[in-house]
Amino acid sequence: MTMLANNMSELLNVNVYQPKNMKARRNLENSIFLQLSNLLTKQQSSLQDNPQALLSTIKNLGSAFDPDAYHKYDKLNRHFKPLLKVFKKYQPDEIMFVGVQFDLAFSLIYLAWQFRKITKKFNIFAMLTTTSMNQDEISVFQRLIDLSGLSQNITLYKGQTKYQNLVQLRDYHFDWVLVNHSNESKDLEYLKILETLSLVQPGLLLSKVNEENVSKSLFNMYLLACPISKRRLLANNRSVSRSQNSEDLRATGRWNLTYKVIEKDEFGPVLFKCADFLDA
Repeated sequence: MTMLANNMSELLNVNVYQPKNMKARRNLENSIFLQLSNLLTKQQSSLQDNPQALLSTIKNLGSAFDPDAYHKYDKLNRHFKPLLKVFKKYQPDEIMFVGVQFDLAFSLIYLAWQFRKITKKFNIFAMLTTTSMNQDEISVFQRLIDLSGLSQNITLYKGQTKYQNLVQLRDYHFDWVLVNHSNESKDLEYLKILETLSLVQPGLLLSKVNEENVSKSLFNMYLLACPISKRRLLANNRSVSRSQNSEDLRATGRWNLTYKVIEKDEFGPVLFKCADFLDA
């Protein structure tokens, strides 16, 4: 339950009411999952194989907890459009999507739905970090994927920590990695773990989803920093990391991986490429 406690305020980057009292906060979180689960059951026939209706359901639920959320969901279209454009250009086969939990799978389902309009030949490895979630809550994410009609393109991987989630795929090769934006600290934690596990190799393409302030992103700053600056950023981020898991904290990243921007729009970088692995 704590995972959604920490991340409901990040539901597509909206600021919902967050009670200071822990019991009240847990009641709010329970209500969110319970309402979504009930909606999926009651509307199953109309939601089955209907990604658009399913996305509207998630969108309306977010709006019920934050009146401004509805418009913030719409802002995602600006970010998704350039990403879809470069997807059409590169058409990756194997894609890792990190951080499914941050927006109740909205971005995962939306992007897979749009990717299917371009090609059906892709696989998304959807990474769900389940810290403190119970089985009923975890099952909601699988139900969302199954109802979307996109399950042949999406496989859900679950782990209690970021590290446990990602280590399952350390022997896989990926063309793309998409990191679903949460906050600066968590974004960089995910990237450090990806680098530590050698899931990032020269030639891999990488993008972050759902961040409005792309040009000022610490994530982007890290990717484009020189090795000395990367070492400093890694050290600073480690000292302020929000992660409470020792495995996550032991992921130190790789200062000697270099990246370059290969696609951008007027707002900033859209797609990065891991360009080289420097000798230590």
